[in-house]
Amino acid sequence: KKCQGFLQRQLEKYTESPEAAGYFVLNGHVHLSKGKFGDAIDAYDQAASLFPKNSFMPVLQGSVMLQQGMATSGSVRHALIFRAISFFLHEYKEAAEAYYKAVQGKGESTFRGDHGSDETKFRLTIALYNLARGFHYLALNNLSFQFYGKVLELQDHKLSHGDITCDAAYNIMTILQDSGAWEIARRLSMKYIKI
Repeated sequence: KKCQGFLQRQLEKYTESPEAAGYFVLNGHVHLSKGKFGDAIDAYDQAASLFPKNSFMPVLQGSVMLQQGMATSGSVRHALIFRAISFFLHEYKEAAEAYYKAVQGKGESTFRGDHGSDETKFRLTIALYNLARGFHYLALNNLSFQFYGKVLELQDHKLSHGDITCDAAYNIMTILQDSGAWEIARRLSMKYIKI
């Protein structure tokens, strides 16, 4: 309650300023932790309206809708899941366009390798990973496997922003283990997962 009261006071104080975006995100997190999906989506929508170019907002909105979709039943469930995936696909589309524009500017025409700027490559990698994670959450393993594989193709070296190759490889490894492909999972872990 104290956290919620603090956030409400700050939101009243900074409603239209850019500082409010952080408070809206925190407010969304609080609502999500209480299982109030609608309030969380509203808070994330308000944060997204203050920062429409922020690629983190569609991920938050999509994640909440996935959780809400999995927690409900009936026809509303399908609509929520489709809407959630659309947030991930929108971010992927924007990141892919920026990446391919950077690749074409360098005269390259391939998905693999060290092309584009680190920033566009990182953004595309995160978008692919989030899309794969969404499909994995829905137990659509064939789709998640493909997108995790694209993360591994794209992440052929460690970027300055961080490296999610290990996470993607681990998730592929669990999919392979669940399907009984223990040897392939072991080889993948030897190649990508470092302890």
